[in-house]
Amino acid sequence: MALLLGQYDVRGDNTPVPGFQTSQRESLTRTISVLETELGVSRQVHHGINLSLGWLFQAWTDLGTSGGTFGGFFAGADDANIMSFDGLFARAEFSY
Repeated sequence: MALLLGQYDVRGDNTPVPGFQTSQRESLTRTISVLETELGVSRQVHHGINLSLGWLFQAWTDLGTSGGTFGGFFAGADDANIMSFDGLFARAEFSY
């Protein structure tokens, strides 16, 4: 498990009709938690050389946006809260 800390900036401008423009801006510091697990096998093929093969699952949580200002007013802009992926991995490691 890990925590990622960083700056989150959003800026959007829209002109639906000529002469009328809307904009949305938000800037904040975000903390995202990451959960990762691997299941597989590892083999030492030579002194200092390891090969691994397996399945990886990773999930990033709290990615949803809580909102921002739109035309001077606060508006909610929630979207997907979790991004995850999984799949096969192959890894070669060399250590000395």
